[in-house]
Amino acid sequence: MIPTCLLAAHLLADFYVQTDRMARRKRKKAAWGLIHAGVVLVVFLAVCFMLYRPGTAVLAALAVGGTHLIIDLVRAAWDRKHAKPIQRLASFVTDQLLHGGVLAAVWLMARPFLCGLGLRLACSQTARAAVLILTLLIALCKPASILVRLTLDAVAGGTQAAEKPDAVPDANAGTVIGILERIITAVLILCGQYSAVGLVLTAKSVARFKQLEDRDFAEKYLIGTLTSLALALIAAVAVKHVI
Repeated sequence: MIPTCLLAAHLLADFYVQTDRMARRKRKKAAWGLIHAGVVLVVFLAVCFMLYRPGTAVLAALAVGGTHLIIDLVRAAWDRKHAKPIQRLASFVTDQLLHGGVLAAVWLMARPFLCGLGLRLACSQTARAAVLILTLLIALCKPASILVRLTLDAVAGGTQAAEKPDAVPDANAGTVIGILERIITAVLILCGQYSAVGLVLTAKSVARFKQLEDRDFAEKYLIGTLTSLALALIAAVAVKHVI
């Protein structure tokens, strides 16, 4: 429960509060990385003060904000020298895994110091389910869109990832469809309607039927769609199992 709250805070700070402009600029100037780390610190201070005792909350937020800055600076240095799409994908995944490791360490060390809302959330099954589902939806929107785009670029040799490594794809119909596809799939899995997931893929394929005659488009379509569905399926099954 508490780890999920920390993960939700990370996703909000790293993908929603942070603008695409900031994501691009922090790779060129360390000052922007410092600004982003400050944003992360503020978000985690707000969340940690609701979960932990004041002293623990400050230390936890400082640990997350400080390590976030270090990880981002190292990643920025790497990205400036490695611009291939597959390297951008590896950079993104490694970056998120490192942040996740920090969150896990903070959770383990701060566990004895829960208070107030943190204790109530830890003991409430309803609150646990609500936070898990909310975090799932947060993850399946912008973060998943970025991962799908990076994967597609890495496999298909696109250039968008090199130019905007952490920027969500343009808000066109394809991006919106992808987000809706993942959310609908997740809802169906949570409701136990596994067979209905095929209808989502069928509906999307019918809408793109004519374009699928183009082999290049068909390959990119399959890569993007299968990656998107895999993310939704894995995440939703994990949440359903925990709930």
